[in-house]
Amino acid sequence: MVKSRDGINILWDGSTDVIIRVPTSYQYSDDHKLVGLCGLYDGNSTNDLISNDLISSGPDLQQASAIQNPTQDQINQFADSFKIHPSCNNVINPQKKCYDPDGKSEKGIMFAEKVCSALEDAVFQPCHQFVDPKPFIEMCMYDVCTTNYTRHPKAFCDALSLYARVCAWYHNTTLNWRQLFCRK
Repeated sequence: MVKSRDGINILWDGSTDVIIRVPTSYQYSDDHKLVGLCGLYDGNSTNDLISNDLISSGPDLQQASAIQNPTQDQINQFADSFKIHPSCNNVINPQKKCYDPDGKSEKGIMFAEKVCSALEDAVFQPCHQFVDPKPFIEMCMYDVCTTNYTRHPKAFCDALSLYARVCAWYHNTTLNWRQLFCRK
């Protein structure tokens, strides 16, 4: 974990996930100390999806309006607007298919739903009041579907691990889940 003098904490798992905690003094600042992929940190969700192009052009960010109810293509364009190096790949649309060793996508989706529903298990219940598991289940399903789960089960464990870390870091709730789902 890295801690700045300004109170910003950055936690990186050394592999795939970064969690950033910023003090509330950054919220609602007139000079918008935080601008970017996560919005303005001003409590106004209508200006969260403002492209880097619009931010860079210097308009009054409070008046800037983000896309409401964006499509997946609009979200991808938004994310791509923050690329800083042309060699970075563009965002890839989520696959409609799900890997299955037998080549049956429906079977793969059912399998992903089954394993990712582990986040609804009783061992994760203490965190549900603080952190909604649904977005993590969706991330898990995407990861399980886009990898060959039989050869790369790490995708499933990474999703559960991220949920547990978010819960522990933001809500001081420790979950003992690994022995049940991801023994090393």
